[in-house]
Amino acid sequence: FGCGKNVYKAPNVVNLDVVPGDGINVVTSEKQLPFSDNTFDFIIANHVLEHVPNWFETMKELSRVLKTGGVIEIWIPPISSDSAFSYRDHINRIGFESFAGSKDMRRAGTNVLAAEEFKLVGDFAKLSLVWRGNRLRMFWWLLILPVCLANWAAEHLRNVVSEEGFKFVKGE
Repeated sequence: FGCGKNVYKAPNVVNLDVVPGDGINVVTSEKQLPFSDNTFDFIIANHVLEHVPNWFETMKELSRVLKTGGVIEIWIPPISSDSAFSYRDHINRIGFESFAGSKDMRRAGTNVLAAEEFKLVGDFAKLSLVWRGNRLRMFWWLLILPVCLANWAAEHLRNVVSEEGFKFVKGE
């Protein structure tokens, strides 16, 4: 989804973007994806959600077209990084808490607006977060740090992480 120039050349892969390009199978800028419910086993949204006007509606659409038991893998710029908003086409800042409303992830019950919004999340509520990770930037000093210190740096220092990843599995 939003493959750009990073197309996957395999017979069972659909490369989708909002502009035509080499290897792109489907071009659409519609809010609703041109696929039936429960179509895909695996969806990759690699640096897409920070670009779309309503990223949460996009997540709901991805959830809709994902089969039960399927996986959505998402990569985004980390919320603490300058790259989250430094590119002019990055219009959303998304972090771990942004996925509240998926299965097992709830916000505090004091937020009335969020409680109403959660009634409308559709298949997104069936997603369980099964993995969260990050990729560090390639600074020389990070490469020589012990893993425990590199993990600490990723949690506490700005601009150390180049991207955050999330994997969700769709349940019943």
